[in-house]
Amino acid sequence: NEEAANKILKILEEPWERTLFILVSEQPDRLLPTIISRTQEVAIPRIAPDVLERVAAEKGVSDPLQARNMARLSGGNLLELNHLVAGESDALRKENFDLFCGLMRLSYNDKHLELVSWAEEVAHLSREQQRAFLRHAARLLRESYMLHAGLADISYLWGAEADFCGKFAPFIGNENVEFLLDEIERAMRQITQNGNPTIVFTHFALSVSKQIRRK
Repeated sequence: NEEAANKILKILEEPWERTLFILVSEQPDRLLPTIISRTQEVAIPRIAPDVLERVAAEKGVSDPLQARNMARLSGGNLLELNHLVAGESDALRKENFDLFCGLMRLSYNDKHLELVSWAEEVAHLSREQQRAFLRHAARLLRESYMLHAGLADISYLWGAEADFCGKFAPFIGNENVEFLLDEIERAMRQITQNGNPTIVFTHFALSVSKQIRRK
């Protein structure tokens, strides 16, 4: 809020003696100029996929294709790669995949009341689980779009995800993919800013439904 923002600016402008602040942002373009002017930016890029592939192999992933898929799914994040290699993300990925499938099927069939129930279900998850779902949804939308565009050779899907997205791909094209990804980013931003999750995901689900039905 405004009061907290002003206090942060004051502290950054006149810090205590022998004090170092480290501010971390994944969206530096959204920072206020007054913040940027008081800091020194150090850009830390995501870890390259080929590096993560080697790490996966060193951790015991013998199948090169599986190592490549894990490197892509980790999104440049070494911690996420470790979770994937250890199988710690399997249950969460399945839960997120089931939520994504449910949302898209309800959207296609124009089930408004069921979409509201879907939103209430997601609203009961923790905020970190909600953000994880939105990241997962964005990935599956991008992969579906690549399938729609005829780029299956660079798609990183397998198993149930590949089956579903292969059938879902015809409903994701140039006319709606950007809007859908924007809606995901908006929901992510609102959840991060402690927005009411029931309101956020109800609006999100109904907005997605309108775009899917257009196909």
